[in-house]
Amino acid sequence: MDGDDILLPWASERMLKAMLGTNSGAALAQGDEQSTYLPAETRVDDIFALPAPDEIPAKSISLLEKSLRRAQASPSHWMFEAALLTQIKGCDPGVFIQDYSLELEIALASKVAIARGPLLLIPAVAPGRLSDNEGQILHDINLALLRFLRRHPELPAKLRRFALQRAVQRAASWAFRRGGAHLLHPVSLLRIPAALGLLNPDLAVQKQVCDVFSATHPIRLMPGSYQA
Repeated sequence: MDGDDILLPWASERMLKAMLGTNSGAALAQGDEQSTYLPAETRVDDIFALPAPDEIPAKSISLLEKSLRRAQASPSHWMFEAALLTQIKGCDPGVFIQDYSLELEIALASKVAIARGPLLLIPAVAPGRLSDNEGQILHDINLALLRFLRRHPELPAKLRRFALQRAVQRAASWAFRRGGAHLLHPVSLLRIPAALGLLNPDLAVQKQVCDVFSATHPIRLMPGSYQA
């Protein structure tokens, strides 16, 4: 759970039922809860007095390609078997905001049950939360993705190429929007080898697709972030 989110009273039961009903090792809460923001004046008693909405049947999917495109959830949206967490060895300790590294490992290791909401509430205002720093979020998404690709060289070439294209596009878009970059910016030129499948997720490429964010925003790093 994120410290500023609130699970609705029926959330855990429905996520567990989704896992058991689809024989999946993990469940992702998805749907109405993504946009259910909690007004500051809401009382906890009011939340627990809410009637449970009608249950929406769960489905099981392979999430990896969607997760390689972009992060699908925050920690509050996940439930998974303890054995799965042991198998994937948890989050990547080299990434400051570790949510996405956990999602990638779950998506690779298991089919995921989609439990539709509303299942949780997100506060509309939470001063100091990490999501206020967009540069940190996108930096850590790219960092987690490149480190994930190095940990899993067995991934099919098509998925590796797709993931690297996404990382380069994310970095180039940021450089244009926030850094005033031009079409010949070094990170933009990476689009060609990425599209041709000639780009490797090595430390040099990782630095290129991550440094554009630290050029405009303060970025917090973990020890070993830029080590193999």
